[in-house]
Amino acid sequence: MIDQLTGAPPSSPPEEHPDIRRDSRLTAALVRAYEADGQWRRTPLRALLAAAAAEQPDRVAAIDRMSVAHEARRFTYAELDERAHLYACGLPRWGSAPATSSR
Repeated sequence: MIDQLTGAPPSSPPEEHPDIRRDSRLTAALVRAYEADGQWRRTPLRALLAAAAAEQPDRVAAIDRMSVAHEARRFTYAELDERAHLYACGLPRWGSAPATSSR
């Protein structure tokens, strides 16, 4: 496998860690440091979004500056959470399935 950024072959496979893909530049030591600092959590993004929507449903979560209406469209956490849920529910119809390990 060739490194996509440098074009060079990877120097060595990463240390074993359940959250690191084989082609990642992360190391197990770096992940452990992120976990220890609270920067890396084992919480799915969907759960984080649902928690933010429950805590602050009316707070702006995202701004779409490329809106068809030619003005910025703002999405609250509640709206973003609802859209994420609807998209996720529709994924199986397009042939998507839960992720499996790339190992």
